[in-house]
Amino acid sequence: MSVANIVMCEFKDASGIQEFCDWYKEHGSFPDNTISLWVQTGEKTAISINVYPTEEARANADKIRDENTATKGFRETLHDIVPISGTVMVTYLNGKLVEE
Repeated sequence: MSVANIVMCEFKDASGIQEFCDWYKEHGSFPDNTISLWVQTGEKTAISINVYPTEEARANADKIRDENTATKGFRETLHDIVPISGTVMVTYLNGKLVEE
């Protein structure tokens, strides 16, 4: 069964979201990532949903995320980050149920 990281982010200002999205587009998603969504939820907030085939792949993404967000560039842009994780219960893509 797939597992997911859901990460809620608050940026220091509205331009931080666009800066992060530009960086993410350039650097790509995490290794073994099967689905990656970034959604702006407010002027300075966003949520991401990232799905992985295994717990090991998800945990590896946690490590990479934590290393990246500890860098000076991210610390200057991010105000707060709240990661949570869990098992993917149901997936629909293009209106069709994806059976695992």
